[in-house]
Amino acid sequence: MKSYSLPTSSQEFEVQLGEREDAIILVPAQLRTRMAQAHYVLDLSTLKARRIEIDLAEHVELLAGHQDPDTGRFPLNLESLPMWQGFGIGPHSDTHLSQHKFQIGQRGFNRFIELDIATTMARLQDPEIEDYFLSCSNWVDPDTGDCYFAGWAIEDSIRRNRDPQAPVAVNVFRASNSMEDIVKIWSGAFGDFLHQLNVSADGRYLILCEMGMRPARPTPTGHPGNNPGAWRRFHQAGMIESEILVLDLERGAEWRFRPPTPTAAHIEFHPEAPDLCYLSCHNVALVNGANTLFAPGTIYKYHLGPDGPQQMGAFSSPNFYRITSHCVFRHRGRVLIGVTGFPDRLFLLDADSMDLYDEFRLFDGVQVDTSREPCFCPQDPRAPYGLMPSLDGESMYTVGSGVFNVVGIASKSTKCKPWSFFRLPSEEAIAGHLSSIRTN
Repeated sequence: MKSYSLPTSSQEFEVQLGEREDAIILVPAQLRTRMAQAHYVLDLSTLKARRIEIDLAEHVELLAGHQDPDTGRFPLNLESLPMWQGFGIGPHSDTHLSQHKFQIGQRGFNRFIELDIATTMARLQDPEIEDYFLSCSNWVDPDTGDCYFAGWAIEDSIRRNRDPQAPVAVNVFRASNSMEDIVKIWSGAFGDFLHQLNVSADGRYLILCEMGMRPARPTPTGHPGNNPGAWRRFHQAGMIESEILVLDLERGAEWRFRPPTPTAAHIEFHPEAPDLCYLSCHNVALVNGANTLFAPGTIYKYHLGPDGPQQMGAFSSPNFYRITSHCVFRHRGRVLIGVTGFPDRLFLLDADSMDLYDEFRLFDGVQVDTSREPCFCPQDPRAPYGLMPSLDGESMYTVGSGVFNVVGIASKSTKCKPWSFFRLPSEEAIAGHLSSIRTN
């Protein structure tokens, strides 16, 4: 593995919340005006916080060569190099490695970033695997520190601009905690823009999600209001379904399936039953570089057994619009699924029955309507993007672009005034889901 030091800077400030908890929360964000990331480290035990900025200007040229020679477009049919670079370096996950070190996974990049939140030092890591692009949310074995991740050939992503269902060369790897010893554990044709790789707590099942985000028809020209017929047909055609890969690492078995709802982005396991998992299908596409909702999303429940994944239940509703991750946790003897809803909702589902347990409206946002045409997600810094349960399962933390909410599950209300914490609110946007570590 090759490793390069990255320029960083940091600022300290106070956490403006009323309650303390023995946890440190990381919030990944992206700067809109420069090729840089900002990672917010919120220590809820001391109510101290730190903003760590990572400058990637010298390294975004790694993305410059990935252009279709015939059309001039970049992967995902993005029109310009700055748009492709901005998408590619967006930090989607902060995966805890050890002590104060985290692995930052980007939305579309051939490098990882390792960030030490204690020293504020960051390093760019090249695992040297044929320059493959890397899955952006990965799994680290809590006992050994081994990291499981996947990579795909970006050349195949460029081919998918013309043939959206063209096969993509994919490898799945297991790396030692130092990233020096990397072993290929699976290889085959699969998908690209691999959004999340997760492994069950017992180490048996590995699940890899291809986010997809590709419409079934080419994007129409012009504004939907000026070209309604073309946009209506575009909307009715929908999206190409995403593929899911499931590996039984004990028996060597392999299964693939395509859930009925597109954009199968995130997979989370039951906290106590490693053969149960919950898949979030967002129904959102990338259209002209923007998140675009086609219809409500769905959370599916699967049982993993000798015959592969079996669907056990599902939840959706007319206002269940999804663009981000979910979490599975225990609350007062019941296992719940926490789910953000765009633009202003928090849903809690019963993980056993898959029924709605509760629903919170965090603020009065613009309501989404996808009945006639897809909805380009309006930017609202209050919209919950990341979420996480408190350690005792009594509260949910939700974070938008710099807006932090604490929701009491039993009290059915916010516990304190929403806290706006971004240092440069007009120049930053949250780009990934939350991570946490205990302070003791």
